[in-house]
Amino acid sequence: MIAVAQKNRKRSKAFSLAELTVVIALFGLFSTTALSALNLTLKYWSRVSNQVEMNAMCRMVCSTIAKELRQAMPDQNTARAVYAQNSNGINTTQLSAVHVPRRVGQVTDYITFSEANPNTFDPSENNWDATGIDKYRIVTYKIESNQLVREMTTYDASSESHVVSAITAAADNVILRVTCKSAAVYELKVTCQRFIGSQTYEATLTTDIIVLGK
Repeated sequence: MIAVAQKNRKRSKAFSLAELTVVIALFGLFSTTALSALNLTLKYWSRVSNQVEMNAMCRMVCSTIAKELRQAMPDQNTARAVYAQNSNGINTTQLSAVHVPRRVGQVTDYITFSEANPNTFDPSENNWDATGIDKYRIVTYKIESNQLVREMTTYDASSESHVVSAITAAADNVILRVTCKSAAVYELKVTCQRFIGSQTYEATLTTDIIVLGK
């Protein structure tokens, strides 16, 4: 009798096939619900992350161009000197640091300006010549292969050299629009885009830049 009772107690600890089936079904239901919620969270995080990165890219581009453009200086060398123009394209009497765009109302997809060459620009040196061919350099921000690049041109007595460096890489496409609003004020509009499948993430930033070096 004791052996039979112990055998019955051992059997009472086992699970029936029906119980296992119910548990497995419930576990599958809960797992599916949890995975769906996790998937939605990851998709939302990806959307937000991509959008934030495009916003940051726009701010970086505007900040990079603005920081340099505000310190632009007119090239005193007569071979490269330019003048600002009114809306009719007539030169004003003010020498401009910005070569393109320089007509009021003109819109371009790049900007070119001159600035002091930090390696040679030293007004305190003896026999200083502000019109020296090597005293200034030309900088251009433009779009190449859907990316923003910076091209710098420097001069010496016999030649000129070009250095091109990438500014953006995280975006799939960058759009640059520069508007000459006056001889000293330029509107910069930057759009950065990223394409993932059928989804497009886009950010646009517009800012006015005052060129101080007049």
